[in-house]
Amino acid sequence: MTEDEFLRIYDEHLPRVLRYCAFRLGSRQDAEDLAAETFARLLSRGGPSSPEKTPAWLFAVARNLCADQQRRARRTGEMPVGGPEPSEEPAWADFGLHEALRSLSIAQQQVFFLRAIEDMTFEEIGRLLGRRETAVRMQYHRAVRRARRALQEVDACSGSEMESA
Repeated sequence: MTEDEFLRIYDEHLPRVLRYCAFRLGSRQDAEDLAAETFARLLSRGGPSSPEKTPAWLFAVARNLCADQQRRARRTGEMPVGGPEPSEEPAWADFGLHEALRSLSIAQQQVFFLRAIEDMTFEEIGRLLGRRETAVRMQYHRAVRRARRALQEVDACSGSEMESA
């Protein structure tokens, strides 16, 4: 891979990889570190055999790095996995959305992110992940249903805490 090819891929895909890592980890600093590591691996290993597979390759590497980071955090007892740093807490965290999204499987989080955050079509997501469009559509709808249930549980807990206060 030439330097120009790498820089083109980096410029084109860094924002999406960075947002994905931030979505998974909840920490901008960790997201920046893992996005950098993702592109370092692209540079050192040369990436996929064909250019059209590059986005899927990058997301696979980022997904695995995020999972490794979360496992390390669990093992060492660091901040709650996927929880935002106090100074970075997003506005929607108050409503339990972050916790609800953390309740999804990694595959569901990825599909949810690509559809809801990146506004990709089911067809585009299927191509990116190497899955049929119908399978992606079903996984997304299951993720939404599961997140909705988790939000309802958070609401129920919040309501009972408020009543007892």
